[in-house]
Amino acid sequence: MSDIEQLYNEVMAQGIMLFNYAAAATPATAVQNRYGSAIFVNERLVRTTAEEKYAVAHEAGHIATGSMHPVGSPWEVIAQDEYRADKYAVRRLLPLERLLEALREGDVEPWQLAERFNQTEAFIRRAVYIYRCDGKI
Repeated sequence: MSDIEQLYNEVMAQGIMLFNYAAAATPATAVQNRYGSAIFVNERLVRTTAEEKYAVAHEAGHIATGSMHPVGSPWEVIAQDEYRADKYAVRRLLPLERLLEALREGDVEPWQLAERFNQTEAFIRRAVYIYRCDGKI
């Protein structure tokens, strides 16, 4: 089973519905209301599997951490919610143990880590930032 299939299965096991929604303005969007939770993925805006994995994990992070902010929220609230969703995505897609193992084995450049873990360099940089903020690396 591929990484993306495993991620989709985990998300659906959490009761989150998944939809392909080409009209969305972003790669993925999470929606939660009294009827349940859903992630809408715009496959036209995700160019690679790495981008799709991050987009879905990030939106699942919004739902899992309760960091769902209404449209028009203050920027501070939005920034905190985005950080929480990113932290969830990082922990899900690149556990600390796997990152530390790669670093010990000499993969220290963002491009090396991105290739090793089938992620984007931007995601790798964000993961390193989050783990540094947590005092883990």
